[in-house]
Amino acid sequence: MSRNDRVKKERSARVPMNASGKLMAPSREGFTRYWTLKGPSHPGKVDQMLAAWWDFVQDSDGNHVEQPAGNGNTHVLMEIDSKYYNEDMAAQQAKEINTSQGEMQKLGDSEYIPMGSKSVMEREII
Repeated sequence: MSRNDRVKKERSARVPMNASGKLMAPSREGFTRYWTLKGPSHPGKVDQMLAAWWDFVQDSDGNHVEQPAGNGNTHVLMEIDSKYYNEDMAAQQAKEINTSQGEMQKLGDSEYIPMGSKSVMEREII
C-alpha cells in the first residue's frame, strides 16, 4: 500500500470548504442570493447593490441576515429576483466576449504569440 493510499484510508471524509455551514443560507424559489461585504474594506458596496435592486434577506424577526467577517467587516446576505440576475449575467458575458474579441490581434501567416507572452514573434516558413 502506497503512502497516499494509507493517508487517504486514515483520513476522515473530506468536507469541501463551501460546505462548512458558516455562510450557508436556505435558497428561495425564484431568487438568487449572494453574500456581500459591508464595512471599511468595501465602502458603498451595499448601496450599489440596493441601487441594482438587490434586497436584504431578513430572518423571522425581520433582522438582516449577517455574519461577522473580521477587520470591521460584516457578511450581509442579499437577494434579487432571478430574472434580473440572469439579465445582468447575460449582459456581463456579452461585454466580456466583446472585450476579448477586441483584444485579439490579427496575425500574419508567419507570426505567432508564444504562450505567456504578449508580443508577436516572426517564424521562418520553410
